[in-house]
Amino acid sequence: MKKILLSLMTVILLNAEQTLLLDISQISPAQLRFSLQNVEMKKNKKLKSGSTTCSESLPVVKAPFGYVLIDGHHDALSYLALGTRQILVRIVQDFSDLSEELFWSEVEKQGLAYPYTIQGERKIPPRNLSELTDDPNRYFAAISARKYPPDLKGSTGAHYPLWIKIGKDIPFIEFRISDALWESGLVYSYEMGDNPPEEFIERARGVLIQAQIPGLKIVPKKYHYKMFEKSLRQGLEIRTSKIGQFADRLGVFSRKSFKKGDVAIKWNLIELSREQLQSLSKYERENFCHTRNGVTLLYSDPERHVNRSKNPNVIPDFERKANIAIRDISPGEELAIPIDTVEDF
Repeated sequence: MKKILLSLMTVILLNAEQTLLLDISQISPAQLRFSLQNVEMKKNKKLKSGSTTCSESLPVVKAPFGYVLIDGHHDALSYLALGTRQILVRIVQDFSDLSEELFWSEVEKQGLAYPYTIQGERKIPPRNLSELTDDPNRYFAAISARKYPPDLKGSTGAHYPLWIKIGKDIPFIEFRISDALWESGLVYSYEMGDNPPEEFIERARGVLIQAQIPGLKIVPKKYHYKMFEKSLRQGLEIRTSKIGQFADRLGVFSRKSFKKGDVAIKWNLIELSREQLQSLSKYERENFCHTRNGVTLLYSDPERHVNRSKNPNVIPDFERKANIAIRDISPGEELAIPIDTVEDF
């Protein structure tokens, strides 16, 4: 009986949490752009799984003119490409009492909409999802990321990522990345596939480092994702440093608060034989190896990129094999040891 009712009615209130079944024509986008390749990818995934009907609700807000989708645009468009017109949505906020002008100002302020064209012009999004503009740089932003859930358990995406995404930490971050690339004249082509040329990736990395997008977790050089997972799970991040005593100009920054006396970094030291030491590059030998009591140790990340400072906030504890906070440390601070620290003895 329920299936019959759903097929006859355009809008069905399914539960007290304002979950609705809408015809896709009743849903407006909160953005001006999408990625055609991303829609194709999601469509093929749904076909492969045999799930061509919308079973999971997409978030919308109630607007003075109807319903506006605030996330899941590519999912909605992939259903449309499959011929599925009924979309399950859930209302997360109600702005229907505002004028249309105030509505768009408010949802943008709350990070629920991104009304900007490829040229950077602010423009009210169209009423219909099918009127969005294809943005290939948006797809590149997606495939160049390593994506983690908020608890950092497991990850998917690029093995040598350009940037790191944790949950939905920055609204519409892919578009902000796309904007920086468009502004620099760098344009991804779908013909590059999911593994773009390294030269293109490195040019994009340089653009994003210069762009300084607030909150963007850029991977400052080519690293396999496993090299920085340890840092993330310790509440740390490796990025460009203003101290930058190393040639790569990197440093270690906190992503969470540390109290005085806390272990800020637990070391992962690798004991080296003479042959293993000689097999390393001169740069690694001179910067990331230390000899203690006749044993040569190779420092891993993140501890190898802790810079020295006249205003340190951690000190090395050689017994505990860790960097210990010598004062309270706030999120975003760079970790640094005293400038006169002796690490070889």
